[in-house]
Amino acid sequence: MSLIATYTSAQHYFDKVIATNQNNISTIDHPAIEIKDSVFCFIRNEYRNYYGFSESLLRMDQEGKVISSDLYLDTLNPYWILDANYVGNKILTCGVKQLKDEGKRIIMYGTLNANMDTVWTKTITSQNNYPGVYKITRLNNGNIAIVGEDTHIRPTGGAYFENNGAILILADSIGNILKYIHFPKRDTNSLEGLNYVIQVRSGDIYCVGTVKNGTSYFKGLIIKLNKDGDFIWRKEIEKSAYGYYLRYCKELLNGNIQIVGAKYRPFFLNDAQVWLSSIEMDSSGKLVSEKNIFNEHLTYYYYCTEDKYGNIVCASAVAHDDTSSAKGYLIKLSSTGDSIWKREFTRGWKDRDEVFLNIANAEDGGYYLTGYNWVSGDNSSKAWVVKVDSNGCVVPGCNTAVNVEKEYYKNLFHLFPNPVDDYLIIYLNDEDLQDRRYMLRCFDQNGKLVLTQEIGGRKTNVEVGSLPSGMYFYQIGDGRKLIQSGKLVKM
Repeated sequence: MSLIATYTSAQHYFDKVIATNQNNISTIDHPAIEIKDSVFCFIRNEYRNYYGFSESLLRMDQEGKVISSDLYLDTLNPYWILDANYVGNKILTCGVKQLKDEGKRIIMYGTLNANMDTVWTKTITSQNNYPGVYKITRLNNGNIAIVGEDTHIRPTGGAYFENNGAILILADSIGNILKYIHFPKRDTNSLEGLNYVIQVRSGDIYCVGTVKNGTSYFKGLIIKLNKDGDFIWRKEIEKSAYGYYLRYCKELLNGNIQIVGAKYRPFFLNDAQVWLSSIEMDSSGKLVSEKNIFNEHLTYYYYCTEDKYGNIVCASAVAHDDTSSAKGYLIKLSSTGDSIWKREFTRGWKDRDEVFLNIANAEDGGYYLTGYNWVSGDNSSKAWVVKVDSNGCVVPGCNTAVNVEKEYYKNLFHLFPNPVDDYLIIYLNDEDLQDRRYMLRCFDQNGKLVLTQEIGGRKTNVEVGSLPSGMYFYQIGDGRKLIQSGKLVKM
């Protein structure tokens, strides 16, 4: 007899550092790409002993096992993928292509199909030698928007102010350029760049980034355009003795824009520290509110995504003082800018930074975190991929969070894996209730009670290996009322 069941997929967990040649300094800069039962990442392998780097395409399964790792496209003039997202059965990518013989780089963007085969790739050669594009997104009409900066680097290092500007590229669905906008600067003695772009329900386009002036106090940059890319307004966020570095934005239900980034006091001050700043701005560019919800001695740039409830989850790295190394970091905040929880991740290094450089949503409600870490005995950084669940845990029932505000959960209990083979894990989502006792009861399709077990604490393991394969119905109660019910499939 065959059974057709609807069930919630199990959440997967892993923490994987990808071992490579010891002479490669490796990292993953873009969000991981999940397609069916595989996870794909582009690894940048910079050569430690001589100039240059290569790019490889990593494929893993959902348990973190490496399936393949192959060189990606041109190895002589390699690509550096800085953003990738899976939209409409295609993967949009953007970054740069390094031209080895010319000592410069050019802009690249393209699409791949669901088999990770290249559909098309475009390049743009600018007048400057060091452009970069950091975010690519599909617009409502199927066209593409890409943002970044166009900069010229001196042979001795540093950038020319007069050869720099924030850029926006609008292209059609097959990459043909519709508009290439080099935004004029208010201050010619500054360096400007854009880090994120979205299109809102009205069709308008918002871009956020940073103005780096001649001091260490950067300004936040927000630019609004209409759906055709015509300029509407430009705003700068600044405050005396503070700097801003804006990384992310999204549209709120009221039509305003929520902007997330770092607010900081520079390193040379006695009270140097960094906050995660959440800014709300209306459609005219008027500042509605600003909340600064977390501060440490040093926090790396924030890379964020949105969950299905409208909350924002940001990956980064944090150092608690000027002598400690950075640890991987994850923080969740609400659409009103209030902190929900935060997590720290480390593989035990005391003298090396462990850094997340991006984050992606997983199909099971969790997140993929990408960046760099280390392999024992290998004095060079390696690509790092961590898969956490929707609570930010790398193991079920983790307790490394600092919960600031109670989070809304659809269900009090999370049951996984489902389908289940031998052991069912029941995770209590609300830690304030972990001292209470509950009862699990399972029934077969004839209504016969086949299993009972008391539930307590944040995590309970239930042995179900003796149950025949098939569909079951479960109930969880506290002795007075039914709290949760649903279906289980025994393999």
